[in-house]
Amino acid sequence: MNKELIKKARKGDKKAFSLIFNDDYRKELYVLARSKLGNEEDAKDAVQDTILEAYIKIENLRNEEKFKCWIKKILINKCNDIYRNLNKHNLSFENTIEMKYSDSDDEFIDIENNIDIYSLIKFLNDKEKQIILLHIRGYNDKEISRILKINQNTVRCNLMRIRRKIKSRNERMG
Repeated sequence: MNKELIKKARKGDKKAFSLIFNDDYRKELYVLARSKLGNEEDAKDAVQDTILEAYIKIENLRNEEKFKCWIKKILINKCNDIYRNLNKHNLSFENTIEMKYSDSDDEFIDIENNIDIYSLIKFLNDKEKQIILLHIRGYNDKEISRILKINQNTVRCNLMRIRRKIKSRNERMG
């Protein structure tokens, strides 16, 4: 993430803020929201709400280097709000493979590279999927801990257990 753009955005530069949320970054946010909510429209809403809240509160960001963690935390909170408002019983990751827009006017989400990942982890529970997806996206234990509001040692233990589960399942599947 470009720290200079973030600094400018914190000072009220609207163009800098727009540049932060380029198509690739919106797609990354969409994939995370879709993986949590399992619904295209809800995921789009969560991303839009996240960007709006980030715009309103960007001056509260104390450290530009924490921007990605900060924005993901906002996104997850927005997803949780949507989830609660829809009275769903659990956040589903099962529909993540169907992550393409059907309208030609909308962005196209390229999931070709993600299909192997999602098919590899589909047997994990939702919390395990959240942890491993954030880890795959490059977040460290501390950042995952903050985003998911769980203890950092719990993240480490879960990552070790998840790796063993995946390895064991792959060995059994050939």
